[in-house]
Amino acid sequence: MGLQRGHGCGPGSVVALHSFTKVELLEGLLSYAGYEEIKPEGATDAGMFYTYFPRLGETLETPKPDSPVVIWMNGGPGSSSQIGSWTEIGPVECVNGTDGKQALKPREPVTGVGLSFTVPNNLTVNSTITAGKHFVQFFTQLFEGSLAPLKSNPLYIVGESFGGHYAPYFTWLLARQGVRISGMMIVDGWSYPEVQSQYYAAFLRSWGVAAGATVDRVLGQQANVALTIRQGNLEAASGLFDEVTGDNYPGEGRDPFEIWMNNNKKALGAPDFANFSSGNEIIYNAFKQDIPRSYADYVAEVAGQMPVLVINGQLDYIVNTEGVINELELKGLIDGQGGPWRLDGQMAGRVYKGKLTLAVVNLAGHTVPEYQPGPARDAIRHLLSNSSDWDN
Repeated sequence: MGLQRGHGCGPGSVVALHSFTKVELLEGLLSYAGYEEIKPEGATDAGMFYTYFPRLGETLETPKPDSPVVIWMNGGPGSSSQIGSWTEIGPVECVNGTDGKQALKPREPVTGVGLSFTVPNNLTVNSTITAGKHFVQFFTQLFEGSLAPLKSNPLYIVGESFGGHYAPYFTWLLARQGVRISGMMIVDGWSYPEVQSQYYAAFLRSWGVAAGATVDRVLGQQANVALTIRQGNLEAASGLFDEVTGDNYPGEGRDPFEIWMNNNKKALGAPDFANFSSGNEIIYNAFKQDIPRSYADYVAEVAGQMPVLVINGQLDYIVNTEGVINELELKGLIDGQGGPWRLDGQMAGRVYKGKLTLAVVNLAGHTVPEYQPGPARDAIRHLLSNSSDWDN
């Protein structure tokens, strides 16, 4: 989650807000990282961390006017967008070398954000609406300050997973304030829970993963999710959703990526007190009332204002494709027939068109770019070029 609150910031900690650190990750490959000030209620100090990767061959100081700026937000809620930056869509990835040590490997460039703090450090957000207020503050400070040279460049907002709440709402907020946005993308997005939650049994049955009593149990669980949402008991609905998906929050384990981030945080421009973790269970639990809320109306409204691309992994169970197709059909946003999507002569997936575009990526699970980077890159290229030709 791009709006994640960090840990360990005590009174007297000093962070240079409205500034950035320039880092040469590999020869000729630059990144910029820093903090912008936000003002959460009850906080005496707060900074939202970001990482910016310029287009290859460019610098922040000398961008080309047509170079797109992509703001990427992971979901959770409580997951850091540095996950997307370093394992999905950034220009480099953290890999294990033959000597057992971790190293950086070049990838194709986009952008990411994450690793933030508040004072006192026990404050947190608990809804997309509140997070949106913080995001607008962050966005305004960022493009009036550190990223001012990019203010007039084409802007795209992207949200993954629970980012299916963030992207449409944040895009809607910015557009209302007159910000020019060239497009929006949702990746494996959780936007209409009452509808999307009703296709888990169908997924299990159609892929031969389960049958009989197991499918019957899931049918009962998903029916309870929808009923509980309609009854307005949203926290209970979140718990039921976790049961039907097995998506109980994994906590804050010290995985290799977290270790690498903490070992290199100083080089990335983060202060010593910042303790990076991929996910924050406190935030996840704080959002229990928000997780089952629908943001599908915001998706529809944004789709009436700009190009919108939704991509979904064919094998994603948590946000399964059948649920996404039915969600978008119900809102009148796509034609349910769909057509082939070919990449270099090979079937990459299926594309559904309408008021927005849905691209289903073959053999991809949740977090499409991690599973199928080539088709994910091609999908993003379609959005950035506003191309409608998917059969190539």
